[in-house]
Amino acid sequence: MSEDINMLFEHTMMKFFGKKAYQTVSQHNSPQHRREWLIKFAKTAIKRVDSFEADNRHKKRLITLLDGFISDLKSDKEPDWRAFYHLIGICGCLLGYRDGAIIYDPIYAQSARQYYTSIILDGGDPLQDHYDKKNCIEIRLSVVKDLKSKGLNNQLIALVLNTTEYKIKKLMRDFNR
Repeated sequence: MSEDINMLFEHTMMKFFGKKAYQTVSQHNSPQHRREWLIKFAKTAIKRVDSFEADNRHKKRLITLLDGFISDLKSDKEPDWRAFYHLIGICGCLLGYRDGAIIYDPIYAQSARQYYTSIILDGGDPLQDHYDKKNCIEIRLSVVKDLKSKGLNNQLIALVLNTTEYKIKKLMRDFNR
């Protein structure tokens, strides 16, 4: 059973460091070497998280968790290593690593619902979505009028705004009464 966990350690580290972590099976048995590899993982993960195109608060939360992970590694308490390596393996997949290479870029995006939930969680106005919807129609009308003043026809405006010509005509009709 011990060999199983040692192999899991090596495979987990190889996810991030490729061949540099090859033949590290026995290093799991050394608390010093094990901690060195795990701290190296956490620092690599922090750099990766910092490179994300994501909300800075989200990145800060991820980095804070990884910093806490580093602090925990420095404590004397021994965790359940099997669960630990599976968790790090999941992190590797989520961060886009395989065999020491980055093969995926995570993309963090918010739906409109998530955006407004974050506003509420940050103490904002629960009716912000209502105000924004009203404002976005006014802004859209302003953009359409501006594009029309530059000589674009409804079809081209619809193409630029990724909508239909019908919606452009309806917007103009509804607000030009």
